[in-house]
Amino acid sequence: MKTRSKYSTITLGNNSSLHIAYFSDNTPLLTNCDILTHQEQVTYNLRGGDKRKEEYLLVRWLAKEAVGETILYKDNGAPYILNNRLYISISHCPDAVILMVSSSPCGVDIERIDRNFERAANRFITSQDLPITDKKHQAWYWCTKEAVFKAHSGSIKNILSDIVIEGLKGNKVYSTVDKKSIVTSIIYRDSLIISHTIIK
Repeated sequence: MKTRSKYSTITLGNNSSLHIAYFSDNTPLLTNCDILTHQEQVTYNLRGGDKRKEEYLLVRWLAKEAVGETILYKDNGAPYILNNRLYISISHCPDAVILMVSSSPCGVDIERIDRNFERAANRFITSQDLPITDKKHQAWYWCTKEAVFKAHSGSIKNILSDIVIEGLKGNKVYSTVDKKSIVTSIIYRDSLIISHTIIK
């Protein structure tokens, strides 16, 4: 019997899209290993903890539903699909998983708005970054650096210092990596904050 599951799509410019699936909307899927290939089932069985197994299942289902592809991983841990015309990025939080698909290198991050970002500030904010004047921007900085890091597919060595936040305007965060400017967009969705970027 086919498991009925659901996700939502946000269409972006530049041949890019975001696909979001909530754990609460897809409870029957989270124990259905029939969607996995043999190799994916081997990997699934090696993952410790129910939540990590649920994340693994939901992300792979989402990739197959959204782009009809199986997720593979490079040696550095960056995800990719065999369709070499498309790039992907993946993120998850306690409520949902998200998949970004683009014709350009891309990065995405998703977090709960109520996450305590202040507690981890020394892991993602330095004196080089634009000073934070609004507490909500702590989440913006974290999510931006995560998305930019993923978009570079492992070429950034230090997420703390190699990505510098230089400006904010509207829902955009402007940063630099090796003096190259990158724009990241911020979206609020239900109780979540999403950041996404592409590298042109």
